[in-house]
Amino acid sequence: MTKGAAQKLDLARKLLLSGVLSLAVTLPIVVGRYGWQQESGSGSALRYEVASIKPYKSADNFVKMQDTPDGFSSTGGSLEELIVAAYQVEDNRVLNAPSWSRSERYVVQAKADAAVAEQLRKLSPEERNRARR
Repeated sequence: MTKGAAQKLDLARKLLLSGVLSLAVTLPIVVGRYGWQQESGSGSALRYEVASIKPYKSADNFVKMQDTPDGFSSTGGSLEELIVAAYQVEDNRVLNAPSWSRSERYVVQAKADAAVAEQLRKLSPEERNRARR
């Protein structure tokens, strides 16, 4: 996109473009981090039933990321913070990311289907973490 074309976008289109780009980048990261690998002998891969990514509209700097019994939840995390958490790397390892990847914040909710959630509940915390990696 040229500088002139970027300047012609109104605020609504810039926000829409930012949201679409964020979704396109964040969803594979979240699914890759928490999309769960197939357990040996289980016969089926563990996966999400639904994921939601929305802008975080609060002005505070609150960030919370956690594994839940049936998925993953993040409040106030930036795209860069999600990448760092997903790939378990230092934040200085994320290079050449656009400035909005640090400033735009999101609420991410991902839920596994009921059968997968039930499988996860039966695992110990260590086994659950291993299944999610």
